Amino acid sequence: MPKRDGAYMAGRREAILDAAFACLKNGGMAGLTTTALCAEAGISMGALYTHFKTKDDVLQALAERGAHARRAEFDFHDAKEMREGLLGVMQKPFDRAFVEGFRAELELLLRDHNDPNVAETARDFTETPELMRTIKRLIRVGELRADLDPKAAATAISVMMVGAMMFGLMGARPATPLREAMALLLNGVIGPGKRTKK
Repeated sequence: MPKRDGAYMAGRREAILDAAFACLKNGGMAGLTTTALCAEAGISMGALYTHFKTKDDVLQALAERGAHARRAEFDFHDAKEMREGLLGVMQKPFDRAFVEGFRAELELLLRDHNDPNVAETARDFTETPELMRTIKRLIRVGELRADLDPKAAATAISVMMVGAMMFGLMGARPATPLREAMALLLNGVIGPGKRTKK
C-alpha cells in the first residue's frame, strides 16, 4: 500500500472525529463504541488504530477540536463585534442541531473527571481563556473601560452562555429573555453602545 501524504491522513482523522461525534450525538457515550465508530466512518478497526491508538485518544481529540472551535468564536475585533457575536450566541440554544451537539459535547466533557486531560479541556470550556484574552486586548486598545476585570467579565459571560445552553437542553422557549439577559450583562461590560476611544 502506498504511503499517504499528511493532508490525506489529516483528512481521514477529521472524518473519524466527525463519525465519532455522530455516534455520540445519536447514542451518547454508550453508543460510541469502536465498532459503531468504524461502521459510521466506513473504515476497518485497523484503519481506526492507524489514526488513534485508543478510544480515549479519539475522545480527547474530539474534546480538543470542540475547544479549538470555541477559541475562534471569541476572537472579536472590537466591542461592537463582541456585542453582536455574544448576542448571537443566545440564539444557538434554540437551534436543534446545536443543542444536540452541545449535549454530546457536554457528555464528552463529563465522562471522567479524574482524567487530567479531560479536566483541562473542561476547564477550557468553562473558563474561556480566549474570551478573557480578547477582553484584555479590547481594554488595552480603549474599546472597553480600563477598570474592567477581564477574568470576572469572561466568567460572567461564560456562565451566561452555558446557562443558556442548558436552558436549550431543557427545551426552554423562546430566546428573547436570554438575549435580553445577555444584553443587560454586556451593558455592564461594554456599555450600552460602542465606547469612544480616549
